[in-house]
Amino acid sequence: MVIDTAAGISKSVISFCLAADHTLLVTTPEPTAMTDVYAMIKVLFLNNYQGRMSLVVNMAESLVEGRKIYRQIAEVAERFLNVEVHYGAVLLRDERVGNAVRKREPVVLAYPGSAITSSIVAMAARLGKGSAAKPISEGFFRKVVNWFL
Repeated sequence: MVIDTAAGISKSVISFCLAADHTLLVTTPEPTAMTDVYAMIKVLFLNNYQGRMSLVVNMAESLVEGRKIYRQIAEVAERFLNVEVHYGAVLLRDERVGNAVRKREPVVLAYPGSAITSSIVAMAARLGKGSAAKPISEGFFRKVVNWFL
């Protein structure tokens, strides 16, 4: 199950992440977005998150830029928090994403042969093969309910 939460660090976003076995963190190359994603990693760490964290760099100008941003964030998380952040993907900036939004259609359906669709499909395949943390006996929905109470 994939849950797309709101941006930012609200109680509901934190609750969903803490209930998940695998949290996919998304950032962009902007310094404020990179700071925000590190803050989320830190909040999850401080709340004793036991799941797997993977980072996606979205709207990168190049694979080199995206990989560099991933490495910077992963190295800072490892150095200061002793937290492993796994590589999720680099998704390049593509005007077709905005076009698909305006058409109110998923980009993978609107532009099935595009590079962005290939990147998303490759990311999904890679993440699907990755090992999530061993699920705790308490189910996802029970964990979410407990966080809201």
